[in-house]
Amino acid sequence: MEESTVSVITDSILLKLWYAAVQIRKKDVEGLKAFISPIIEALTDDPVKKQVEDLLASDEDKLKELLQGAFSSRMKGIPGGAEKKKIKNHEVKSTLVTLEDALYKADDLMEEVYNEATKPVPNSKQLVSLGDKLGGQMKNIIKDVAARGKATATTEEPRKIITKEWDPLVDMLNLDSWLDEHKKVVKEKLVEDRSTNGDQEQHVAVVAIVGYGGLGKTTLALNLFQEQMTNFDLPIWVNVPYDFNMRMRSLVEGIIVSKAKNSLHERIRTDPENCKTTTHQKTIHSETSDEIISFIEKKKQHLHNLNEDELYYELRKAIDGKRLLLVLDGVWDMHSEMWLAFKNLLANVVGDGSRILITTRSRLVGKITASTEKDVHMLTHLDERNSCDLFQRFAFPPGKPVKSEIVEIAVGIVKRCGGNPFALETVGKRLNSINLETEDWSSFFNTEFQKVVNEKILPSLKLSYDVLPPHLKHCFAYCGVFPQQSEIDVKNLIHLWIAQGLIFPSRGQQMEDVGYDYVKDLCERYSLFEQVEVDHENGFVTKCKMPNLIHDLAVHVGGPRLATLKEKDKRIIDERSQNVSFHFHFDRSWKIPSLFHEKRPRIRTIILASQLQEENDWERLRKSACEKIISRCKKLRTLDLHSTGIKAVPESIGKLKYLRYLDLSENKAIKALPESITTIPSLMTLKLSSCYGLKELPKDIRKLVHLKHLEIDWCYSLTHMPPGLGQLTQLETLSEFVLKRSTGDGKQTPTLPKCLYTKDVDLESLEELAELNNLRGELKIKHLRNVDAEYSKVANLERKEHLKSLILSWELDLDSDGIDKAANKSQDTLEGLKPNSKLKELALFGYRGDKLSDWLLSLTNLVKFSLQKCECVNLQPLTQLTTLKVLILDNMPSLKYISNKSDYHNSEITPSASTEFIKKLEEVRLTELPDLEGWWEESDASLAFPRLSKLIIEDCPKLHSMPLYPNLKEWLVLKNTSLVTFINTMKDKSFVKQTMNDEGSSKQTMNDKKYAPPLSNLQNLCIGNTDVRSKEEIRWESLTSLLFLRFDNVRKLKALPEGLQHVTTLKELDIWHCTMKNLQGWIGKFKQLRRLAFSSCPNLKSLPKEIKDLSDLETLEIADCPILLQRCQKKIGADSKKIERIENILLQQQPQDHIKKIYEDDALKTKGLYEYYWDHPHGKK
Repeated sequence: MEESTVSVITDSILLKLWYAAVQIRKKDVEGLKAFISPIIEALTDDPVKKQVEDLLASDEDKLKELLQGAFSSRMKGIPGGAEKKKIKNHEVKSTLVTLEDALYKADDLMEEVYNEATKPVPNSKQLVSLGDKLGGQMKNIIKDVAARGKATATTEEPRKIITKEWDPLVDMLNLDSWLDEHKKVVKEKLVEDRSTNGDQEQHVAVVAIVGYGGLGKTTLALNLFQEQMTNFDLPIWVNVPYDFNMRMRSLVEGIIVSKAKNSLHERIRTDPENCKTTTHQKTIHSETSDEIISFIEKKKQHLHNLNEDELYYELRKAIDGKRLLLVLDGVWDMHSEMWLAFKNLLANVVGDGSRILITTRSRLVGKITASTEKDVHMLTHLDERNSCDLFQRFAFPPGKPVKSEIVEIAVGIVKRCGGNPFALETVGKRLNSINLETEDWSSFFNTEFQKVVNEKILPSLKLSYDVLPPHLKHCFAYCGVFPQQSEIDVKNLIHLWIAQGLIFPSRGQQMEDVGYDYVKDLCERYSLFEQVEVDHENGFVTKCKMPNLIHDLAVHVGGPRLATLKEKDKRIIDERSQNVSFHFHFDRSWKIPSLFHEKRPRIRTIILASQLQEENDWERLRKSACEKIISRCKKLRTLDLHSTGIKAVPESIGKLKYLRYLDLSENKAIKALPESITTIPSLMTLKLSSCYGLKELPKDIRKLVHLKHLEIDWCYSLTHMPPGLGQLTQLETLSEFVLKRSTGDGKQTPTLPKCLYTKDVDLESLEELAELNNLRGELKIKHLRNVDAEYSKVANLERKEHLKSLILSWELDLDSDGIDKAANKSQDTLEGLKPNSKLKELALFGYRGDKLSDWLLSLTNLVKFSLQKCECVNLQPLTQLTTLKVLILDNMPSLKYISNKSDYHNSEITPSASTEFIKKLEEVRLTELPDLEGWWEESDASLAFPRLSKLIIEDCPKLHSMPLYPNLKEWLVLKNTSLVTFINTMKDKSFVKQTMNDEGSSKQTMNDKKYAPPLSNLQNLCIGNTDVRSKEEIRWESLTSLLFLRFDNVRKLKALPEGLQHVTTLKELDIWHCTMKNLQGWIGKFKQLRRLAFSSCPNLKSLPKEIKDLSDLETLEIADCPILLQRCQKKIGADSKKIERIENILLQQQPQDHIKKIYEDDALKTKGLYEYYWDHPHGKK
């Protein structure tokens, strides 16, 4: 039996038992004694009373240790590495299946224990009953363990871990071309003169090569070692096995042994005659001889018997002040304190200029060991071109023609290898022996490929899994539920792990924090996850993914516990399957598979990993199908029904007593949830986001005492929060809090007296927030217009210290008579909603006050501030927020200046406050501000944004004065606004000099050779609905880093600006809604251009012949350009020959509005222009 689940379930039971015991002891010590006594009786032969007293007197860590000891003494028949054995004996298999069944029953019972133990007041009688049941089950399990021990006593052999040990004096390797560039970089670091970097770094500098298995770390290190051996007095190579005991003593012994082995090799090479020994008439001439092995073993034993001082003396004698090149190949783990001590030890015995080169799969090891951050060199998977080249070299016999059908299959195989060189070589060599026939290759890809991966490639990668601690093994294996190459939302992943009982915190830790530590370890320490998206504010990983082969590894170790279903998949699902994942999108033709036609008590997860949100509300999963899933899978912990189009959730959902995670998001037709949902005792995560039709939450929601995450953002129809929500004090996620909406007259609802509506109802609603002080992340409070100012304080926002983001929203449907009254009310209401000073982001939507609250100054950690559809005319406190990095002002018709003269009337506020304010800003968005004339009431042309990287100005037609922005990097969007500041920024070089000096980042002057002109770092530029002419004063030659450029609705642009021809870095160029007739021939200078797009350019007559010179051009898009469309028709168009080699040509003639939407949607997805539009929670959707 491959990949047994026994050890997984055993660990789960132990952790749950420990966690439950900790929780019970906090509330009822006597209850814990009664509960745990029968369990201890089943696990130990020692006096039960003494064991229980020891447990009760222990701290959390000791309690876990005692329980582990009791378990291990009785469960020693279960191998801790059960997943590492292949069990073929039928009797053993049968015994193990019986044991698994018993363990599953115990684990299910532990769920009930967990639910009871984590209640505010556990039921003592229920705990005693559960303890008796669990104790009885443990006795039966122990019998099964004993039976299994007898059955396997003579059938199982210890598994040997075989790893390749390289000898650099014997294994001479050549580098593939794809490693040449990496070699140059690492070589530079090795030979770099570091005499100015500090004594120790010059004495012994460390470079680390990092990457997961199969990327070529050892190959690269070996090639460098062989090349550099002659440049060092003492080259030493140490193979570090995966189970190496990473202590300083072990490292020292490894160095001395390797030095001795090298010396012996050298003697054999230079004087073989004198190196002969006569033992049974054998002569040693190679590493594999018995004598050399014996010599090495004796040396190891000798070193092992030495004390620490004697060992260090041997090291000093072996190195003797020589200039050392030490390679430590395959380091799996390292502690920073030990590494520092080791480096200090070496520094005392080596010569100047010594170097250490480390190869490791762990990013964390790389960070710990490398001398500087720059000395960590990451190896990543190959790009598509290098992958194809490497695969072709091994797979195709030289000189033989290859059919296009086989090439197509080969491309699929290369993609599945995920750019892993070891996999490409292994599979390529296997295919080299297969006939170059389509049927043979197709058969291999469909049937043999995965077998080769499992047998030849995964064993090497599996070492990364084998070194994981048990809790991470379970978490990693679970990740096989996700499709290959999918980006995994880290927050959601942690919630899924929690739902499966894979995370148990200790010493007051939050589950989510522990879960994030797991993610960080899988990313940094073990390199099994790749970081895809990072919150740059706090450095937290928000999205990750697994390389293709690492994903294969997760599926492999998941074994029968994991079932991934593809479209039209008819394979039989193993009855032991726990986690079921659908890797295809349901449509209306989907029918429930036979998997659910019979009871499946072991299924704990159903995930729709590839389900997409659709515009329509078709019912892709009928209510009857939901009911069938619920009735067949009653042990579910996780149920994902998102975007299935279901119109009603079955009442039977309440029967899922073990359910912890329920995803109903993106089901637009759901109007209400069944009250039975509040009877699910374990529910912790309820996802309802984008259920547009949902009008109310269950009225008895207070019964969900374990609920921690309630996601209800984008539920537009929600009218109010249910009473009792405030009793859910464990809530950490409450994305929105909806106050009762008025009927439109601004006074009252039709069913309640005015006095009750304006005071009692609003007060009661806001009071639900009062005790929810564990809220984290983002909170949006809607319909604040209905709140009387004197009651706004009851929300108690100041005590919510874990909140990161707060959005306060007023209604916008005011009648003309109520505006002034609403303004005063908004201002007073805002005063009572003071948040905690730790808040990072604040947004006000529809705020009618003409000035901001003074408590804004208390937000000393605020980094992002947004005002949208607000009436403010005075932003006075804003200019004193010196921590602010992002400022968003949108749709504020009354705003004329961001910083006014009146700001300085208060003696405590000086003009210098405005200067400090702009110094920290990294992103500014100014949109739909029709009266905005300038940043200041009086222009100050001496200031610039020193750190601003992203600037978006849209529909600010009067804006003519603001700080310059010479250091923009990410985005500049200028639409329906003046270009004066843009042109001034490019002209005035003095600002670059001042900015650099202010920031302390450089002391260069205008005469320095490294001087960079303004906007030389800008990568993306969009100019729209403004006056740009071909002879404009824009200094295009300064934009030396520009990658993306769009002209949109620039009516006077008759031709591309002449200066643009110097921007040869462009990769994408969009020309939308322009009147130009021709493109200049110099467009052929854009050698790096990959995408060229025209939309709604009715006068554009043709493409220049130089378009053929754009060798990198991959995509040409032409939409709603009637003349050009005709000329570019395939084969018959006058310009068709010019563009025939372009791979992707998209020609469309559609209504302008439709075309614009297509292109904008494409930009939102592919180019990051979503930053240009207002995204949730601060803007347009």
